[in-house]
Amino acid sequence: MYLQQMPSFIENVRSLPVGVLGNVLTFIPRNDTAQLLVDANNNDTLSLLYLRKKNVIDGPYKTELYSTLNPSITCSNVYGDNDSSFLIIRRRISIGDNLRLRHRFRFAILLRPT
Repeated sequence: MYLQQMPSFIENVRSLPVGVLGNVLTFIPRNDTAQLLVDANNNDTLSLLYLRKKNVIDGPYKTELYSTLNPSITCSNVYGDNDSSFLIIRRRISIGDNLRLRHRFRFAILLRPT
């Protein structure tokens, strides 16, 4: 006998029309961590702490973290979409990252087609 799998709550919510979806999402409680981020953003107290790579405990995501989120890799000190109301701006950047970021920015300007 073949049993059909019932769609999950998330799948049901995602399949709602856009107008209804917005109303439903306002009633679903946020994760505690997400709420902390939203509150910090609303109070303009959200900032990222600079951590030296050698001070971070080795873990499965350490290499990925430092190879993808570095300002010199992303060529920006802003995380998030420019048109979003939720942006994270890194104000304290290491001297090395600052130099690499400046170098990449200058190099990008030189390579820009005119």
